[in-house]
Amino acid sequence: MTISIDDSVHGYCCLPFLNNMVRRFEIISIFNLTPSLFTEICEITFQDRVHIEDWIRENDFIELHVIRQVGQKYTCFIKGKIIMDEISAFIENFEIKIEFPVIVEQRNCRFSLIGKREELYNIIKKFKKGWKIEVLSFEKYDPANKNMLDSLTAMQKEVLKQAYLSGYFSYPRKINPQKLADKMGIKKATLLEHLRKAENKILHRIIE
Repeated sequence: MTISIDDSVHGYCCLPFLNNMVRRFEIISIFNLTPSLFTEICEITFQDRVHIEDWIRENDFIELHVIRQVGQKYTCFIKGKIIMDEISAFIENFEIKIEFPVIVEQRNCRFSLIGKREELYNIIKKFKKGWKIEVLSFEKYDPANKNMLDSLTAMQKEVLKQAYLSGYFSYPRKINPQKLADKMGIKKATLLEHLRKAENKILHRIIE
């Protein structure tokens, strides 16, 4: 089940260390999670003219290493102290797990939950009592569908993801290839090449 939560009423409860400096925050993976510490790989997109050093100074991280930077987008290794936010504390009461990535953008938190049907229905009911929630999809979990993306390169995944989030696959289409390429800072021909290769690989996995 994939859900979207409007965090505008509660502030940044999904991730307490977010603030107005951050345009988009994506947790790619979490490991070495303990009751007091977390270690994660994340992708952070800052607002224009915001420097990552300013954001770091406002947060009490134990470690932060920049793995890659493209413009205002940083891929980082972060180790910090656990601050139990409302959503995480809420989910702990159910026998379900979060599937990554977790994406926070414009105070909207989007993530997938895996669990038994009854538990998922229960968590929807509980969430709706205190949160503005939208269920984006509800389907049987199939690990093979996730592994389908393993054959894609990092750039193919990024192009496919941005195309989906920007409404490229919507009907009617919300963004054309040129505007999407401009948004990503790449040439239109490059975008279309990566997009077609990604689509071809996914279709091959489905049809084979």
